[in-house]
Amino acid sequence: MESQADTIRSKPDLVAELEKYFGNPSQAAFGSSVFFVPFAEQANDLESEALAKYQYFVGESWDRLGAQNWINGWAKVYSREPSSSLGILAELKSLTDRDARQSANLLLENTEDAELSSKALQTAFDSELTTELRIFKIGDCSAMSGILIAAKLQNLGSLILLLLLD
Repeated sequence: MESQADTIRSKPDLVAELEKYFGNPSQAAFGSSVFFVPFAEQANDLESEALAKYQYFVGESWDRLGAQNWINGWAKVYSREPSSSLGILAELKSLTDRDARQSANLLLENTEDAELSSKALQTAFDSELTTELRIFKIGDCSAMSGILIAAKLQNLGSLILLLLLD
């Protein structure tokens, strides 16, 4: 029988579904990856949680290319208002930052099954459990650019999706 601690640490189905289309946690520094931080382990501040996963994803390139290059490419481009009726797909399509919008389009269109991956995005980020959502532009201010979606899920943890390409 699963203990309460195991239940809290276990990955919600919506995270597993997102990983199916966008990848497991990795330090690939290229492509896409999904990170889930259980409620008991998450940071209070979503932005610092997201930045930590971004640094982890970039891996050794963070120091090799210089942390400042990666930090200079970091910018919040969207924050969901509590009263917002937009869903994640509309939010990604409405980004005003050109680079972030291009990365969002790649996220939405460059999967084996765009319809199912879009549904996974909606299930994960439009859930009634989502209490906070932010979208960040990421990259090394040179060849690499991408997008990071970070959300807090009530009593579950933090969910972070990264896409970084050249």
